[in-house]
Amino acid sequence: MKKKNKTLIIKTGYSETLDKNISYKSSLGDVLRTTVILHLLKDNHVTWLVDEHAFKLLHGNPYIDRILIYNLTSVLQLQRERFDTVINFEKVPGLCALADSVKGRR
Repeated sequence: MKKKNKTLIIKTGYSETLDKNISYKSSLGDVLRTTVILHLLKDNHVTWLVDEHAFKLLHGNPYIDRILIYNLTSVLQLQRERFDTVINFEKVPGLCALADSVKGRR
């Protein structure tokens, strides 16, 4: 059996807000809209990093093999792993830095 490519998707659902008292808020719609790419990755082993509020939205999706809640434990775990592909859909600086720190071929 052919080994599946390991793909990490970073889409937590954090959205910018105009309210200066709130830096980011969780947007389930952003996460849902991103799931349209999953059929393209059906032959991959997909890990998705997401905010805890969006976990239920992804849970049970047949194209996702593993869902990680974004926290310190999952960040450290991802930094120990190696992926064939890392896809970052976030522009939050901390998540961009995380994507850069994860070992990936592309």
